[in-house]
Amino acid sequence: MIIDSRYKVIKKLGAGLWATVYKVQDIRTNEIYALKLFQMLDSDSLYEKFSAENMHHITKLQHPNLIHVSNFGNFGKHIYYLSDYFEGKTLGAFKFKKSNIDLLYDIIVQTCYALSALHSQNIIHHDLKPENVVYRIKDNKPILKVMDYGFTKIDVQKNSQKIGRVLPYIAPEVYMGNEAVAQSDYYSLGAILYKITTGILPYSSEQISAIMAGDKHNLFPTFPREINPEIPDGLEKLIMLLLEKDPNDRIKNVESIIAHINSIQPKKYPYSRRWSIVNTIQFSDYIAREDYAHQLMDYLPIMERGNGKIISLTAGKGLGKNNVLTLFRYHLLTDRYYIFDYECSETHKDPFFALIKEFYQSRDTNEKLNEDLQNISHKLKEYLFQSEEEAALRIQDQKELDLDFQSASQFIYHLSDIKPLIFIIRAIEHLPNEVFDFMNFITREVSDRPILIILSTNDPRKLEGLIHSVLIKIEALDEDETRTYVNRLLRVSPPEDFVHKIWVRSNGNPLFIERILIDLTHSHKIWVKNKFQFEFDLDDYVLPDNIKHDIQLRIDHLSKKSFDYFVKLSPISTPLGNDLIKYILGIDDKELFFFLKEGLANELLCKIREFHRITFREAKKQFLSKCSKKEKDEVSRKVLKFFTNINLTIVPIVLGIIEHAKSINDFKAAREYYLRLVQLYSEKGKQKEAFSVMSEVIELDFAGKTEVADVDLRKDLKLLLEKSEWATVNDIS
Repeated sequence: MIIDSRYKVIKKLGAGLWATVYKVQDIRTNEIYALKLFQMLDSDSLYEKFSAENMHHITKLQHPNLIHVSNFGNFGKHIYYLSDYFEGKTLGAFKFKKSNIDLLYDIIVQTCYALSALHSQNIIHHDLKPENVVYRIKDNKPILKVMDYGFTKIDVQKNSQKIGRVLPYIAPEVYMGNEAVAQSDYYSLGAILYKITTGILPYSSEQISAIMAGDKHNLFPTFPREINPEIPDGLEKLIMLLLEKDPNDRIKNVESIIAHINSIQPKKYPYSRRWSIVNTIQFSDYIAREDYAHQLMDYLPIMERGNGKIISLTAGKGLGKNNVLTLFRYHLLTDRYYIFDYECSETHKDPFFALIKEFYQSRDTNEKLNEDLQNISHKLKEYLFQSEEEAALRIQDQKELDLDFQSASQFIYHLSDIKPLIFIIRAIEHLPNEVFDFMNFITREVSDRPILIILSTNDPRKLEGLIHSVLIKIEALDEDETRTYVNRLLRVSPPEDFVHKIWVRSNGNPLFIERILIDLTHSHKIWVKNKFQFEFDLDDYVLPDNIKHDIQLRIDHLSKKSFDYFVKLSPISTPLGNDLIKYILGIDDKELFFFLKEGLANELLCKIREFHRITFREAKKQFLSKCSKKEKDEVSRKVLKFFTNINLTIVPIVLGIIEHAKSINDFKAAREYYLRLVQLYSEKGKQKEAFSVMSEVIELDFAGKTEVADVDLRKDLKLLLEKSEWATVNDIS
C-alpha cells in the first residue's frame, strides 16, 4: 500500500476512534516516518476541526521532547499527518518502583519541557495520556517525546466506553464543557502519574459519570500513598496539586512543577527563564504570510476552467516562501486535485521525472498514461525502473531530450485530463537548463489546461529565461508589520526607536528579526536581571554570522555590472534618488531600470517613498571596501555638484551632503549646508536640533576652516544666541 503516491506502508502501528497509524517509508528519500491517517473523517469534516493555518503552525514546532509533525497531506478524501518515527515504550508500560524514582523524575521534567514548548504557543495538548508519551533509555538516560498534540478535539460523549478510554486523563473543566487551558494539561499529567504510581486511575468510570451529571462535587481521589506506601511524600503532594478539580487551585506553570521536583530530591533540573524566552522566540517565529498563500489560491478557479499558469515565487532566505507554499497546499487537502510537491537540491533536480515516477508506480494508470511511456529515453527508463542516481549521471543528446519532452509532456497533459494538476517545485536554483527548456516547451499547452505549476527560488537570475511566467515577489515586512512581529516574539512592546532599528538592521526579514532577537536575548543585551530592557545601542550591533552569510548569498547573486554599480554608490551618504543614481553611475533610464530591478530582487536595495537605500550595513561595508580613497572623493565631489542650486527640503539629504563636504575638506560647502539645516529644523519647530547644528557652524567659523566675513560671523553668533533659548544646560555644555 502506498499513501499519497509517496509513502510505502511498512506496518500498521495502531488504530483509534478516528485514525490509523502506520510505519511508512518515503520512497523519495527512504526515510522512515509515522503516518496517521484520519480514515474515519473526510477532509471537509477535519477542516471543521482543524484549519490549514493550524496544520501549518503545528509543523513549525520543533523541540527535543516533542515528536515533530513534519507534514500534512491527503490520501483520497482523507487527511493524514507525517511525524518522526520514534522507537520506544509508552508510559503505559512504565513500572513504578522505589529503585526507578529518579527515572520517573526525569520523565516528569522532560514531559514538562514539552508542555512548556506547546503552551508558549498557546497550544494545549488536549489529549495527554500514557499512550501519547513515549521514551527509551540511552546511556542510562531517558529520551522522551510527547506526541499527538494540538489537534485532538475531543468530542465528549457521555457513554461508558468513551469514559473508560479517554476521560480519566481529561481535566474536569474540559469534560464539563469549558475550554481547555494550560492547567488542563497539568491535570492530565497528574492523572498519568497517579496511574503509574498506584496502578489505578484517580477516578473510576462511575465517579466520572457522576461528576459529569453534576453529582458528587466534593469527591476526591484516594491519597496515592494509601495505595502504594513506596511513593515519596513530595511526589504524592505534587500529584494531588496537579489533580485539583478547580484549575485555579492547580500548579500554575511548568516552572513551579520543576521547582517542586527540585525541592524534593537532590538533582537540580534546569529551567532558565532566559532559555525559556529564547525558546518562545523560536517557537513564535511562525509567520505564514497568508496574503501570498491566498494570492496563489486566487489562480485556482482560473486554472480549473482550463487556463493553466506557471507562477514564479521569488524571495530571499527568511522571507517565508516555503511557508507560503506549504500553507497554500494545506488549503487543498481534498480529492479534488493531483498535488505534487517537490524540493530541488544538489542531488534531486529532476522534478518532472519524479512526478511521472510517483504517479506511474503508485496508481492504476490508465491506458493513455501507459502509452505515453512506451517510447522514452534510456535515462528516463533508468530513472523510472532502476536507479535515480545512475540516471542522473547520464548525459542526453538533443534527440533523447526531444523524446523525453514529448513523452513527459503527454503524460502530464493526460494526468490533468483526470483531475486538475498542481505541481509545486521548490528551490529551482538547483535545476539544470534543460528543465527550464522543458517548461518553456509546455508553457503554451499549459495555458489551455487545468495545470498550475508554482516555482520558488531565492535567486531571481534563474527566472530570466523562463517565458510566460507570472512573477510574484514576496516583500519584506514594513515597519508596522515588524512592530507587530517583534511584539509577538517577545510578548512585550519595545520602544519605537528599538523596533525601528530592528527593522532597518533586518530589512524586515522575519528570519533575521528572529535571529537578532534571540542573539540579543541570549547574550544578555536586552534580557537583564530576568526582564527585558531595551537600553542597548543597536547602532554598533554586529549581526550574527548566519545572517551575514545570508547577506553574502544575496551579494553573490548580483551580476558583475550591478556589483560594480553598488561599489560606486556605496560612498553616498544621502538617500538615493533615481536622478542621483543615474548621475553618479553615468547611465540612462533603461540601465537604471535593470539595475534597480536586480538590486530590489536580491533585497540589497529597498525603496522608501521616492528614494532607495542599500539595505544591509554589512553589504554596504563590503561594497565600500572595494572603493578607493580617490573614488570616494570623486563621488563626494559629484554629490556636491549634483545638489548645487537645488532647493533642499529633506533633512537626510542635507545631512548626507554635509558628510560629503567634510570628507573632502570643503568646509565652505559644509557651512552653507549646515545653515540650510538650521533653517529646516527651525521651520519644523525643532529648535534644540537647530541650536546643535548652529554650534557646529560656530565651531567651523572659529576654527579658521572657512573664510567667513565678520558680518557673517556676527550673524552666526546672533542666530546661535536665538537658538540657545531652546537649549538646556547640557546642550550648551
